[in-house]
Amino acid sequence: MKKSMVVASIVLLIVALSGGVAHAQEPTVWIWAGCDECTRNVTTTDVIGFNDGWAAATPGLLKLYLKENHTSLVLTRDDTGEVVFSLSDAQVAGMYSGVGYGPPDEVMWWPGLACPMPHLYYNDWNYVAGSLPVGSYTLVETSTLDHPVNDAFHTCNAPDEDGNIVPITPPPSLYWPGTTISTSSIVVSEP
Repeated sequence: MKKSMVVASIVLLIVALSGGVAHAQEPTVWIWAGCDECTRNVTTTDVIGFNDGWAAATPGLLKLYLKENHTSLVLTRDDTGEVVFSLSDAQVAGMYSGVGYGPPDEVMWWPGLACPMPHLYYNDWNYVAGSLPVGSYTLVETSTLDHPVNDAFHTCNAPDEDGNIVPITPPPSLYWPGTTISTSSIVVSEP
């Protein structure tokens, strides 16, 4: 399977496991902050939460990611250029959950996913922004890795479209140092 399938599965994991940040209301819509070139349509009555996270084959690889990753988030209103909110690396780092774990197919919501380790480990962060007025918005997540990070998903297998058991990503499933910028659009309309 392609690396995009791994990323899509991580998104499902993150959405499923996000518990919410203390806010007047619980989110009715979760938006994955790391989704590049995505568009989400919501209404003015939706309570919006943003989230992201990481999963790895061992707790040590997960902790290495936390140590090497720096993420910030900015939401801007398109017509005015007004920054609706901005989260610094320190703020995002303070929102990560504790390390969780579970069977690979359950953690990733990926039927048939099998790894040599009995568990996959994960963490996530989430931020509840609340409701937004009608308009178009741009969400930019900037993530920087200081050193290479490996999630070891190259050791995991799953059925492909034809039912053949294949690796889910080619070795070494290594993410190189550098910065990744994910930009997505949010369109808010009346219900």
